[in-house]
This record gives sequence, structure tokens and C-alpha cells, in this order.
Amino acid sequence: MTTEPKQKMDGLREKLGDDMPVYADVWVDGKGHAVQARLSCFGGMKAMATMTLWDFGTPVKVDAPSLEQVVPVTAGKDVLLA
Repeated sequence: MTTEPKQKMDGLREKLGDDMPVYADVWVDGKGHAVQARLSCFGGMKAMATMTLWDFGTPVKVDAPSLEQVVPVTAGKDVLLA
């Protein structure tokens, strides 16, 4: 999260305590593959993330970025440094 949403979530967590509700929905196909997952939390603000998966069994080719393009997570206050 960037700084502003993180501050709002921290404020909500302070109001709700450690039991801040977070929900997860997972869609599973007939072969038992998780094809979609959604995480959400609601309170003073709404946050939701959805991930869709497909092409199971297809080989994946990934090229690692050059060292100049890598930014350590510790370089900022948040995971998403936008």
C-alpha cells in the first residue's frame, strides 16, 4: 500500500482492534484448480484485490529484470512505492 491508504487502514485497525475483518473468496473449477481469488476488507474504507489464474500446465518463461531495475522493498515505507 502507499502511505495514505496504509494510514487509513492503520486507523481502522486501531478502532477495530486486532480483529479487523478480512474476507477471502476462491473460485475452483471442476479439476480442483483455484481459478480466481478475491481478498477484501470493509470498514472505514473498502479494499479489494482480485487475481485470476488460467492456462494451467502451460510452461512459463520469465526473464529476470536487470539489477538496475530491481528496487529492494526496504527502499521505502510501503511494498508499492507509488
